[in-house]
Amino acid sequence: MKKSGLILFLALLLGSVAGAQTGYLGKRFILYEELNLCPAWVVENKGKEMGMFKYDLLHTPGILFLLDNDQSLGLEFAYGKTSYRTGYYIDVYVGEDGHSGWNELTLKGLSLDYRAYMEEHAPRGMHFQLQLNYYRYTTDQVTDTLSGAVAASGMFGASMGMGKTFILWDYLTLTPSWSTGIAFGKGKMEIIGEDNQDPVTLADSRIRWLRMINVGLSVGVIPY
Repeated sequence: MKKSGLILFLALLLGSVAGAQTGYLGKRFILYEELNLCPAWVVENKGKEMGMFKYDLLHTPGILFLLDNDQSLGLEFAYGKTSYRTGYYIDVYVGEDGHSGWNELTLKGLSLDYRAYMEEHAPRGMHFQLQLNYYRYTTDQVTDTLSGAVAASGMFGASMGMGKTFILWDYLTLTPSWSTGIAFGKGKMEIIGEDNQDPVTLADSRIRWLRMINVGLSVGVIPY
């Protein structure tokens, strides 16, 4: 009797394990390309403009690994371009700040992406997203506004947000999302001029607020 009960228990246990499916239809990886709009609300964008509908574009391809039915972990690469002021001055005649020049920044970065899914079987449905970021940025134009010709720097950052994933034909994903975040630390790109911005340089300020608000749309595939 005891032996029959043990066999029945093991059969039920093995059946439940065999029936459990981790990942979407047993697939665990998603490869995606995401396009992000980063509104220039605090500092100017690549076009040297600032406003509600002025923004920079950031591309973030990545790979997402489904840990279980409720969570995923991913690695994301970011790249894009923007511009930053190389210095300020005060116009004594009109009493307003002006700028002494512009440099272009090329940004590359890596992000660790954690998502917790709230509605349906991962990766379908709403999710909460947390990212830890590292940004590496360089200037393409070394001018006399850069002291010591230091033209590269790096900063760490973090962001959090929400998104919702739709699955099409069982192998394509479409994910609109939004997030808010900030970069922190002090970079190495220094400037000289009448108004010394050290220890927080103007290039650092552009990276710091680049993803204060981030609106994204990603398209992915579920290959395996």
